[in-house]
Amino acid sequence: MFKLNQPSLSAIRSKFFIESLATSPKKICDIKIVVTGRTGSGKTTLGNCLTGIDNLMPSSGHQDCTNEINFIQFPVGIEYFDLPGVCSDDRLENYNRVALGLEQVEDFPFVESLIITQYIKNQDYQKQIFSIDQYKQKQFQPDIIFYLIAPDKQFLRDDCFYLKDLLNMHSQLIYIFNMFVNKENCENQIASYENISDAIDKITKVHADVLGNTNHPKIAKISCWTGEGVYELMKLSCQMLESKEAKKFDNFLNSQKKKISHEFTYQAKFEIVKLLANIACQKPTGESSDYQNLNQACDELWEYINFLLGREQDKPDALKQLIHTQINKLINECTVSYHEKVTQKKSKAIYKSVPNFKTIYDHVPDYDRPIIIEKTEWRDTSNVFKGLKNLSKHGHYGKKKKVSEIVGYEQKTITKQILDGYRKEYSHTEYWEEETGEYKLVGTTYNSFSHSGICLLLTLAHVFTSDAVGKSYEYKDLDREYHAKYKKISQLVSKLSNFGNELTEQDICNILEPNIDKILDFSFKPLCNLE
Repeated sequence: MFKLNQPSLSAIRSKFFIESLATSPKKICDIKIVVTGRTGSGKTTLGNCLTGIDNLMPSSGHQDCTNEINFIQFPVGIEYFDLPGVCSDDRLENYNRVALGLEQVEDFPFVESLIITQYIKNQDYQKQIFSIDQYKQKQFQPDIIFYLIAPDKQFLRDDCFYLKDLLNMHSQLIYIFNMFVNKENCENQIASYENISDAIDKITKVHADVLGNTNHPKIAKISCWTGEGVYELMKLSCQMLESKEAKKFDNFLNSQKKKISHEFTYQAKFEIVKLLANIACQKPTGESSDYQNLNQACDELWEYINFLLGREQDKPDALKQLIHTQINKLINECTVSYHEKVTQKKSKAIYKSVPNFKTIYDHVPDYDRPIIIEKTEWRDTSNVFKGLKNLSKHGHYGKKKKVSEIVGYEQKTITKQILDGYRKEYSHTEYWEEETGEYKLVGTTYNSFSHSGICLLLTLAHVFTSDAVGKSYEYKDLDREYHAKYKKISQLVSKLSNFGNELTEQDICNILEPNIDKILDFSFKPLCNLE
């Protein structure tokens, strides 16, 4: 999940203070800062940080890297003296002690002269050698002493002995805990809580033993690498200066208020821009996590804006309902589902009409078997005598002749088929598909939240910063205000780009950043109260 990083007001203040140290056109104060502490505590690193140049003064990163007094003179009137480290190299400790006017340790190599090397931007360094008496005459007495402490290295007995000697000579000390962190991402603090607590206890005890229980040590925590905390350190320093110098220096510190406020608001808005770009490049997956991720982003934005406005408020129910509705709307808008009609296979048996026949029996003449009778017929004859004879004998004239005569036919039985109605007989089966009136999902395309995701969070950011969230709004009223803002924001964002799917988070940041005050036309003034 994307994490919104709250702008560090301390880092912003320190940034502009460091810039102003190098760019101030005139001298406005006269302050000598002497920096002491154990070797490797970050004294040289702090000096380089104040100049804005990483390696203006040489620092090898190893023990005993400063074997002379490094000196930087800032245009504003601050003189920075970086002393050799203590509690490591015997000779260098006496070097440190002489520079601060302390008695040298008899058992350590004796120091008779001091070297001051001045470092100037874009110029060669300049060395000057002073005898101890000459050094005293130059009045290099500190207005403030910064005691650099690396709490991860513990505050040991030798440190306590040195601190006691120092407090007996100088009381205007600020104890600076150099919180060693990764310079790139400002993470991974090396010192533990126990380290820091132990060092504070020991410092407090020595401080009280020398200056009394009513004089409490002034402690600042900074990062000598990043400069964060430097502004607060300088504010603390004002409390230890003479009133005249303190007032001038304090006015100088306060001169950057407008820039600080603008930078704070810019960084706060740019974090929101990075969130917009992150969400714009995401796309739904069809899982429940889609809603959860967007809802977490809205929660993160709500808490972030609450912090920036110095507001402690739970999210109203109507606002929760609005966010829920708009998240689901966004997911649905970026999810394109493809459906097709649901069909059902149908079949039907086809029957045909087939005639039924039945057999009947019938008796008919058998013409092959005629019934023949024999009979006698009288016929004319040309034989008159025979004709007369038969006439007298049989009573017929002519002659008698036997003839055959068919008088009929025998009967025979035959069979035949006659139509006896119709019957249905299966012919074949017909198949077809028929729509059921329903639809089925056949595919889904997930598009990036893109323009719509940007507009959702931008609109919510404006709603979150408005007075509406503090009123007893009904959902319909809040919804009406949301859509009125969304319409304007959508039109504005559309003019910047079409925010296609091929854009990266960095591409989107590059589009939105130049228009940051247009798309986020509100400020975080309550938190930027610099008094």
